[in-house]
Amino acid sequence: MDELEQLLDGNDTGVVETLLALRKLVIGVCPDATETVHLGWKAVSYSRGGVMKGAICGLGPLANRVNVQLNQGALLDDPSGLLEGTGKKMRHVKVSSMESVDAEALRDLVRQASALIG
Repeated sequence: MDELEQLLDGNDTGVVETLLALRKLVIGVCPDATETVHLGWKAVSYSRGGVMKGAICGLGPLANRVNVQLNQGALLDDPSGLLEGTGKKMRHVKVSSMESVDAEALRDLVRQASALIG
């Protein structure tokens, strides 16, 4: 079993399907990003060079949804109002299913986050 399978093991089928669809979205926007599974954090991160300094976003499976964490979310233009949180930089989008979120608006947020990293 690889690390992604370990991370998803035991999660609700809907959460697994949503995370895999979000993974496909992120990889489609950032094909050059390094994907790292963090079993201890219970998340998958995407970055340039596999380092925190190059962090673009992360996916965190929860009991009934997936959080899309955008490391520079406070700097992003979010006309659809998807972003939540009050952190100095980080924001997140709660995704309970791909049908529950505007995929194009989310894709644009990931695209903006990737552009900020360079």
